[in-house]
Amino acid sequence: MNTSPANPDSASDAAAHYQAALCAYTEGRYAQAVEILEPRLQSQPFDANIQHLRGLVAFALQQYEEALHWIHRAAAIQPSATTFNSLGAVYTACRDYENAIDSIQQGLALQPDCAILHFNAGLAKHMLGRFEEAAACYRTAISFEPEHSAAHNNLGLVLTKMVQPAKAEPHFRCAITLDPSNSEARSNLGHVLLKLGRFAEAWPYFEDRWVCNNGADGSPPVPRPDIPLPQWSSATDDPLAPRRHLLVFHEQGLGDALQFARYLPLVHERFQKVGYVCPAPLWRLFEDSFCSRYANLVLLESLPDVLTDWDWQCPLMSLPMAFDTRLETIPATIPYLHADRERIQHWHDRLNLSGESSRLPRVGLVWAGNPRLDRPGANAVDARRSLKASAYLPLLRVPGIVFVSLQVGATTRVQLTELPQELQPLDLMGEVQDFADTAAIIEHLDLVITVDTSVAHMAGALGKPVWILSRFDGCWRWLTERDDSPWYPSARLFRQTQAGDWDGVIERVTRALQLPDGTWAPQRA
Repeated sequence: MNTSPANPDSASDAAAHYQAALCAYTEGRYAQAVEILEPRLQSQPFDANIQHLRGLVAFALQQYEEALHWIHRAAAIQPSATTFNSLGAVYTACRDYENAIDSIQQGLALQPDCAILHFNAGLAKHMLGRFEEAAACYRTAISFEPEHSAAHNNLGLVLTKMVQPAKAEPHFRCAITLDPSNSEARSNLGHVLLKLGRFAEAWPYFEDRWVCNNGADGSPPVPRPDIPLPQWSSATDDPLAPRRHLLVFHEQGLGDALQFARYLPLVHERFQKVGYVCPAPLWRLFEDSFCSRYANLVLLESLPDVLTDWDWQCPLMSLPMAFDTRLETIPATIPYLHADRERIQHWHDRLNLSGESSRLPRVGLVWAGNPRLDRPGANAVDARRSLKASAYLPLLRVPGIVFVSLQVGATTRVQLTELPQELQPLDLMGEVQDFADTAAIIEHLDLVITVDTSVAHMAGALGKPVWILSRFDGCWRWLTERDDSPWYPSARLFRQTQAGDWDGVIERVTRALQLPDGTWAPQRA
């Protein structure tokens, strides 16, 4: 949030001290600002500007309770739009969005045409998931300040969450025109263009994804690794040049790695050696899938300290741009992930697939993602994509199916115990070490039903039929208004038709499981 104290109109000596403190604050010399302000707080206890500035210094130091104390004092002495805006900023940083809105409303009562107050009201409502109200606030901010780049960007964000990507696009473009340095707007435009299937336009903007995490969520950006090597692209590749060594590094989530690992065999064809910095949970699965098939593809635990063995670098999620991927050219040769044969046999024995149960179809279940409490925006997304285990009760009541839990996570897997014992799916996930074990279990299943998690990508990459339950504002990779996926030919999408309405999704999935012709289920001897 933007905050700026007004200059006081007071005696010259006090004004000089205030200006010195203000200068120290704006230059980030917070200890010096406090040193200057403390005597003034004693000698001028009713000077609202000094109280306000002291609160801003505390805010900058992330001393939120102290910041609220001083800024509340300033507001009590001399109410102003600026002071109430600062209160809203501190409450927003504390994730106390209701009090943020109340403070901002008090500021708007004093200055109803203040664009930044309307913008900050929109931000608080945005974080509360009140998207229509947030959009109205952003539009009002733009009406008072048409060149407010951040307001256009955030309006585009809430329109995206309201599943109006075509309406969001022009606002992102406007934000970029008004402020070409607005990398967050570039990233958001890239995501919207991908969602609309316009890959050729999207990939260059998608390169700015490093600057933000899910938009205005208060999370710090994840910095791109500083690797002093040129980024490789097939567009600038010289087919006559000697094939040398490419370093590919992981980014974002495990689902992203599973989805875009399909490009590793493609770059392997172009280089003498390819190294992939692989997350530990995927190491054994990727060894089974790639290293045993491609001799010159190696996995690395971390970025090398010495880069003399490498000629090029590329983030994993930049490989689609490097290959100029379009909807019609997505590399979808499935499967590209493979479970180890001995591991498959181990889990066959553990699943006890014999007797009567061996003749029944087997369905794996995942109902929740991974909470990210340290990232409020990402955590909000996880809350929208996740269900409780009890939401699957209508599925679990469908007769003639062996259900197998693929759910991990201490707070989500325990939900199995809340189900009626006779309906609890088989759960061996306490024995699973990593994705290599999960892949081996999935090889014994006929279908995987999952919310939008890494398991959806793994099942699709293994070529297993997978039904993906997608939230209303689904991820860009599932495009719009489709129930299939060009990334995974074996996938079927079940989308929410209203935000938060999982009941309708579960009803459709249950009906699909009960189709009289059993088209999804195998015929076992």
